[in-house]
Amino acid sequence: MIIMMINGLGLRSTAAARQKEQKHVLIVGAVTDLGEFEPIDTIEVNLSTLDFVKKIVSFESYQGSAKHVAFKLDYDLSGAAVTMYLDDIVVEEIPKCACPDYFKFEGSTDNSIALSFEHRGADFYEVKYGHKGFDFTNDGVVVTDKNRFVTISNLDFDTEYDFYVRARCNSVDFSDWVYAGSCATISEAISVFPYVCTFEDTKENNRWRFAQENQSNQWVIGVDTAYIVSDSLNNGNKGLFISKDGGFSAQYEHSTSYSWAYRPIYLDEGVYRISYDWTCYGEQNSDYVRVGMLPISSYFESGSNKVIAKDGSSVSMTYTKANQPLGWIELSAEVKGTSSNSYYRLSMSDTTKILAEQWSHEDITLIITPDKVGYYN
Repeated sequence: MIIMMINGLGLRSTAAARQKEQKHVLIVGAVTDLGEFEPIDTIEVNLSTLDFVKKIVSFESYQGSAKHVAFKLDYDLSGAAVTMYLDDIVVEEIPKCACPDYFKFEGSTDNSIALSFEHRGADFYEVKYGHKGFDFTNDGVVVTDKNRFVTISNLDFDTEYDFYVRARCNSVDFSDWVYAGSCATISEAISVFPYVCTFEDTKENNRWRFAQENQSNQWVIGVDTAYIVSDSLNNGNKGLFISKDGGFSAQYEHSTSYSWAYRPIYLDEGVYRISYDWTCYGEQNSDYVRVGMLPISSYFESGSNKVIAKDGSSVSMTYTKANQPLGWIELSAEVKGTSSNSYYRLSMSDTTKILAEQWSHEDITLIITPDKVGYYN
């Protein structure tokens, strides 16, 4: 069987067309010596996706004798200007039972990982997995599924796994095993309430994660006697704070840096009360903290203020109300700015001479509706 792989396929459109998220169709076909176009397959491309995507076209059903491949762009009737890009086109013959391709990890929880892939069709698919670096020949667990979207469950939390996939096209034809990649489960999520974190429990502290690579100022869990002396619970002297020297002090460098600290949590439908103590002083409108919850399908980009969504889009979070990624649940106080715009932040001006024992306390009621149930960081 002959297939053609288009490893890079993208669009550029006018802003008006992109706002409408219109879809255009690329028709792949053959051209005869007489110039006649014979369509073979169609590919629908969404204008809201700006990144290149990979597509596979099968010539299995083509019975003609044409020797040239052609592409035809079917414009919609809006008249929107559209430019399509094709890159890395490969035409090759594949085995009778082709290997699965285009693997994508769709998400993970503290005990499961979801994997999807593309294939032209098989009776079953086998997924073999094990801890990162496992001996593929002698070890590993194999699960069988009819679908090209497979969720592997009963995994260890905070653990990286390797995955391999093959197709069982029928009772006698199998594809080769293909390495799909590696993916890790998240830390054990908070799921039992009430939950209290005073940063005094080392085991619990180890479940916190940070995205702050190469930043001059970083989050640290530890003791700084100058600031962490008393909170509303009056429980211990440890806390989570920003430090320029790995936790020796709570001082910071006067340079731009972005640091994320997060902890997985699972929220079922219901009403929750969330409270925390904080102190944050420095340069007003420059030094601030955002507190909230982000669906685990998105992630924090280390070394920047960007949040990357599942589809690859990003939002640069600042203290303005407008800069919020999809699904973000804000847990910072809303403050009116000097203009009509509101913003979210926790910040105290250094001119107020905040004393070490003068902490602020936030108390928030959060309602989780059925559409918001799930894992967050």
